[in-house]
Amino acid sequence: MTIHASIHGRAGNDPAQSTTAAGKDMTRLSVAVNAAGFNAETEETLWVSILAFGRVADDLARAAKGQMVTAQGKLTRGHFTGKDGQERESWSLLADAVLTLKSAKPSGKARTQGQTRDRTPGEPRRDFDDPLGF
Repeated sequence: MTIHASIHGRAGNDPAQSTTAAGKDMTRLSVAVNAAGFNAETEETLWVSILAFGRVADDLARAAKGQMVTAQGKLTRGHFTGKDGQERESWSLLADAVLTLKSAKPSGKARTQGQTRDRTPGEPRRDFDDPLGF
């Protein structure tokens, strides 16, 4: 069964890049996706293997372990037998488009370009660069 889907999850590892026999770039990445049913008690984590080729592979290769990744494409469910002999399910997404997002984490480091400095006590707040003082 193959369906078109969008997924959003966190990269479980760094992307694995390779080249096909035809010389096309290929990238694979495992993503943990929170899947919830109609009842919040049934929430579980599904691991989805994202596979991308060409330009989309280059986009996916920019991801890093722990980053949020959104991808859309053809989602396929497969089955395999685990090392313990149990029948298991696998999910793969052949990506048409990928977006990677870096999580904002407070670091306590010195401010970077674009951040504002703290005002001194009694200094008026000036949010805009205009001559009006209100």
